[in-house]
Amino acid sequence: MTVIHKIQETIEKIGKGQLAGCYELLHDILAKKEALTDENYVLVYLTLALFHKRKGAFEKALVAIGYAGRRVEEKPAGISDETKINLLTLNGTLEREMGNGALARFYFAEALLLWKAQPDLDESNLMIPLNNLAGAHMDLKENIQAEACYAQALAISNRLYGKLNPDTIQVQINMGEFYRQTGQAEKALRLLESALETIDQEGIGLTREFFPLFNNLGALYMQMGKYTLSCEVFELGAKILEQSEQKMHPDLATLYHNLGCLYRDLGALDKALVFFNQCLFIRKNRLGESHYLTAMTLSNLGLLYILKNDLKKAHQILKKAKRLTRSALGDSHPDYAVVCNNIGEWAKAAEKFELAIQYYHKAKSIYLETEMQPNIQLMINLLNIANCYCKLRQYKTALTYLDQVALSKKQIEASNNGICPEPECFEIAQSLRDKILSGPGQNVIKSTV
Repeated sequence: MTVIHKIQETIEKIGKGQLAGCYELLHDILAKKEALTDENYVLVYLTLALFHKRKGAFEKALVAIGYAGRRVEEKPAGISDETKINLLTLNGTLEREMGNGALARFYFAEALLLWKAQPDLDESNLMIPLNNLAGAHMDLKENIQAEACYAQALAISNRLYGKLNPDTIQVQINMGEFYRQTGQAEKALRLLESALETIDQEGIGLTREFFPLFNNLGALYMQMGKYTLSCEVFELGAKILEQSEQKMHPDLATLYHNLGCLYRDLGALDKALVFFNQCLFIRKNRLGESHYLTAMTLSNLGLLYILKNDLKKAHQILKKAKRLTRSALGDSHPDYAVVCNNIGEWAKAAEKFELAIQYYHKAKSIYLETEMQPNIQLMINLLNIANCYCKLRQYKTALTYLDQVALSKKQIEASNNGICPEPECFEIAQSLRDKILSGPGQNVIKSTV
């Protein structure tokens, strides 16, 4: 078997989650350096990066990418443009998953430029890089640029393939998720329901690429308060995956996770626990104990135990989630901020308000340092801090943070067509402010004016 066939076979195995033996095979190829062309050398390291990415070892994946990148810099003539594009795309994907939005945007933009520079450009090749670039813009809250990229990709797909093509449906799903995340529920609903209807009526096969539709549409219904529809969509997606004998599929884990969140928010805590545990079982076995998605499931499980008033178990789980998330992503990643927020929730429930404020502040500093601003998580975080200062009867400080909640809301609306995705957060902040000004804090406030 040739080197290129070994690489292709390994990529297929990694894609299916069959990781056993892949690492050893790739290192065996690298050990025989004299038999490697520059092109194959880069491809081996790209495949090694895919292997580490699949295991959630992003730092190791970036090291492998670095080896590939240096060979491209040293001997660019020996590397095909397609491989260079794949290198840029994988680099962008890793940076995006690690929360480095600006770097992801750079790599995706470079890949798009390289595609556009091809002498015999096939316009269909622009769709994936446009989708990738749109996702990076969306992470950075560059909503105008994100919408423009998605619209361009959708126009290309409609023109080349028509509305019933799987590629067109995929762009619809991505664009619908963009509208969901930016609070444009009606636009999101039209695109996502249209995609589901097309798949259902036209007999288009439900490939892996379409399964995010169930998560996105279910999350949209949940966001709109349509909990029955949300549950139906999540459970339909889960049923399809279960019946297709893909009971360890990562998308099934995500559906279980979302069902856990849904039932938790509805107060059905025992049901939520079942789904979170099912999600955790898949992620531990499929992705590994140390994968960041496993850690995030533990973080949500810890939050659930807070709601069940089992603070001891919640604390144990959240400490483990913190350790795993920090190890996988570092202590400046937005997902680490989520864990810190959940530990803050535990400390607040345990009436350890100073400790809660410390963790909320850690989360706040991460949100402010990332380029994903403004965001709804920061607004909720500021409200949590204000609440803790109220519990400590430090009303003046609480009002300062409530002012920041109002400012954060204005920033979100300014970048989001005048829409705030979670208006109830601001309503709670207003109610808290009214209680301070009309309650026991009024004399403290008046004495400082």
